[in-house]
Amino acid sequence: MPQSFHLALLIHAHQPCGNFEHVLEKAYDTCYLPFMEELEKHPGVHLGLHYSGPLLNWIEEHRPEYFARLKKLALSGQGPEWAGGTRGRWIL
Repeated sequence: MPQSFHLALLIHAHQPCGNFEHVLEKAYDTCYLPFMEELEKHPGVHLGLHYSGPLLNWIEEHRPEYFARLKKLALSGQGPEWAGGTRGRWIL
């Protein structure tokens, strides 16, 4: 009989308050966006996503289209989002 297991995976994306604009731009372009693009290619992968408040604020101001992608993942059940407050509190 084949053995199986379930893996609980929560991805944490964090940027501190007051980080430099160029750092946020580079992190988005080289990490957050490519990760989202790959995740969208694999709908069978289910995980939790946590974004720190300062990062969510920056995304809202500079890359608001990212929220549509997060919403699509959440509605599909692929990536239920855990959002973080600006002081690192967790909100479900």
